[in-house]
Amino acid sequence: MRLFPALMLAAASLAAPVTAAVTLSEEPGPMGCTATLSGPLTPESAQAFAAFTAEQGWQAEVYGTRRLCLDSPGGDYGAALEIARQVAGLGMGTAVGPGATCDSACALMFMAGQRQGEEDLPLTDRQLHPRGRLGFDAPALVTEDRSHSRAEIDAAYGVALRSLRDLLALRDDIGMTFAESLLLEMLATPPGEMRRIATVGDAARWRMPVTPTAAPDAPREALVEQACANAQSARYGTPVAAGISDALSLIDTAIETPDGGVRVTTLPAFLGEGAYACTVTLFPEPQPGGAIGEVSFGSGGFTEALATLYPYMMHPPDTVLTDLPVAGPDPVAALKPVLLASDARPFAPAAGDSCWIAGPEVAVSEVSEYVNLRGGTGFGAEILREVPLGEALTLIGNPVVAGRQDERQSCAAACRSMAADPEDPGHAGAVRGCIARNAVWYRVRDAEGTEGFISRKFLRAR
Repeated sequence: MRLFPALMLAAASLAAPVTAAVTLSEEPGPMGCTATLSGPLTPESAQAFAAFTAEQGWQAEVYGTRRLCLDSPGGDYGAALEIARQVAGLGMGTAVGPGATCDSACALMFMAGQRQGEEDLPLTDRQLHPRGRLGFDAPALVTEDRSHSRAEIDAAYGVALRSLRDLLALRDDIGMTFAESLLLEMLATPPGEMRRIATVGDAARWRMPVTPTAAPDAPREALVEQACANAQSARYGTPVAAGISDALSLIDTAIETPDGGVRVTTLPAFLGEGAYACTVTLFPEPQPGGAIGEVSFGSGGFTEALATLYPYMMHPPDTVLTDLPVAGPDPVAALKPVLLASDARPFAPAAGDSCWIAGPEVAVSEVSEYVNLRGGTGFGAEILREVPLGEALTLIGNPVVAGRQDERQSCAAACRSMAADPEDPGHAGAVRGCIARNAVWYRVRDAEGTEGFISRKFLRAR
């Protein structure tokens, strides 16, 4: 094992002042790491890292397999940015392994982990073990506990601003996936405190793959809904609470793909006003970085966003990372039969104005001439055809609640409550209000095989 020492800590740094040297080891580490960087960063750490990689003869390579494990409390900000640039330039992944801590300036190096794809396209490659610790904070102005002159403070402030400028420039130069919301969280966290990546929601929101983990032991709808909710969080960079879809029945189709994977598509329930369906695609086998599939959102044949799927994303957003189960040898093998199994709720018998209709045969009602068959829920969805009063239709699946998120939440709760206790007049009144406001919709099929959505308000059992 070769160790490359770096000496003193500079004044413009992150986290508390330290005096020990950073070390670099060429011995393989956990998480498939090629090398490990440990200890606090000093101004000389960047030169030490360059000497280390030169000693190894490492150069940039397309779709490389090298990964750098990190275990550091932080230190010199400038050195961290320079090492981050070198890591990206070499096409190295980064990882924080079990029991390791990567705080402050170290977190900036972690964010630079990437591989080079075709035509120098950067592909984010960073991994956080569920038992590792990753934290961000703002750059410190000074590191010594004493009185400072105005000139010293002004000089330190200037260094901090230049450091932030350098971070933003580096992010653009190397194509680093570093969300604005994470940058704001970092700047709002005073030195000495730490904004930890602590929950599934944190990791998903800021695209921090947590691996190796296993999916929870949960029904198919819960697994798919959490995967879609966490992927939506990554899409917008904002937190998403559990139960985002508020659908009474979420799954539309589930099929085995020709290559042996699985594709599950939901009813429209995600992204803007819940107008987009979510598709969870499970690969035939796990990928080397821990990915097990992908999540996409679409409407009318248009794909809005795509996110890589990891098992941890199937847990509720408020799940603490340290509570996640560590993966077995093949998380895909365990998930495949669950995603293909049917767990749809049976049709509930009609009870007054229940959200459910005793089906599956229904007819159009409560209109003078016709109702529009639409390509999605809501009156803004594409009109497929006009369905005359009394025409027979076939229900496909269970009802889905549409509209604004607060409307979906309240009406989904009312529908479920009435199904559990149909004699409660309060539940019945709430359901009647939801149906009257066209918040409850059914997917139906006509005699010609055309499928679309009609508001529950205009359907009755035959």
